[in-house]
Amino acid sequence: MLESNVYSTGLADRIRSVIAPASGSTDQPLIGIEVENMLYDANFARIPVNHGATISATDILRRLRKDSDAIAQGVGYSLEPGGQVEFASAPRVSLNELQEQCRSHQDRLETLCAREGLFTSDLSLEPFAVPEEIDLIDQSKYRLMHDRFTQTGSLGAWMMRNTTSIQVNIDVIDEATAAEMAFVCDCVAPLAAILFAHSPFQRGVATGPRNARYEIWQDTDASRCGYLMDLGAMTTADGLVERYAEWILDVPTIFTYPTSGEDVPYPGTLGAWLTDLSDQGRVQQHDIEVALHQSFSHVRFKRNVVEIRITDRPPFGYEIAPAAFWAGLMADKTRERLLELVAAWSLDDRQRLCDAAPNLNLSQTGPQQRSLDDWMETVCELALAGLDERCATLRVGSERHLFEDFYRAFRANGIFSLQVQERFADTRGDLKTFLQSACHPTVAGR
Repeated sequence: MLESNVYSTGLADRIRSVIAPASGSTDQPLIGIEVENMLYDANFARIPVNHGATISATDILRRLRKDSDAIAQGVGYSLEPGGQVEFASAPRVSLNELQEQCRSHQDRLETLCAREGLFTSDLSLEPFAVPEEIDLIDQSKYRLMHDRFTQTGSLGAWMMRNTTSIQVNIDVIDEATAAEMAFVCDCVAPLAAILFAHSPFQRGVATGPRNARYEIWQDTDASRCGYLMDLGAMTTADGLVERYAEWILDVPTIFTYPTSGEDVPYPGTLGAWLTDLSDQGRVQQHDIEVALHQSFSHVRFKRNVVEIRITDRPPFGYEIAPAAFWAGLMADKTRERLLELVAAWSLDDRQRLCDAAPNLNLSQTGPQQRSLDDWMETVCELALAGLDERCATLRVGSERHLFEDFYRAFRANGIFSLQVQERFADTRGDLKTFLQSACHPTVAGR
């Protein structure tokens, strides 16, 4: 890492101030989620992202944004680079309220798709098309990202056009708590990648035990993707926010937002770009937020939140399960217990866990020579205890079921990506026919 003094004095401190408030801001942190869906026509072909002769994802987006119920709830909609529709909740303390927002969204999207003869899948990886067969959204930011990722890894185009996920945003109370949250999440992220794996097909065939979407992210851009432990040596909770702020300065810039509003490239690092602005006396908080949004680590900081990005998009009906998992682990006493556990892991322990994440096999050896299955049970039971803690301390209705239902199905039937493959194998039929029925929300019990 470059020394931070090659950039304008105080830039790292300004980034820290955007990431975390100087003192405790609230004892009831808000939680927000972002959930993505791929849209298909009746023949299980992805609909185009850009406006044209047939219905497009852009057309669907416009209608969703005009929906009076969505406006009343304060939720947001956007498109990912391949036309994946992204729902962004209004942040709430209660996960049950997030669940209601998500149900309303899914009903809204399903109703709109039904009118147009479309349907939406819950898979986290495009099961048939390769990236070259999918439109790229006509926006300068995404064109710049595409150009960057085609140079930094072999699977960046797959990430942009062929995947969906769920992101969970949890409010930062203060810098010390933010550091603990990010460190703990980074430690257990490989387990979460297996727990929520839901990418069963690629190029028309089963992915088998491969954690396929995870593999794609690991081969996109090593300078900004992956684990915090590998980016800027963020291997302990102590000082993690400070190290993150210094690291982000050395990340290559993909895009900037000049006064014209058009995204443009910049030939240097984010630190060099912010230094240029600082030397002109016009670096603003918005510019720092733009810089923070160019980190795509599994756990990252944005303005006053920790965002966890590791998990696949879950099956229909379980959209809130990742949020409940992470929220439970971040409950104060539960987080302290988990921090004590993971702080005892050596770097070799952590690397062993990261190396296991691409393979959906719980018998692999994890930290401290315990199996992944043992660690999965430990962490998931902690998440459930944390949800009970939230119920008691935040005075919200019980949220335990929002993760427990998912976890019971996981324990009973195995990893969801493998469950789907087994169900398809049992049909001995055509994959498109299977997906049109099995992945449709009305069939999934909604």
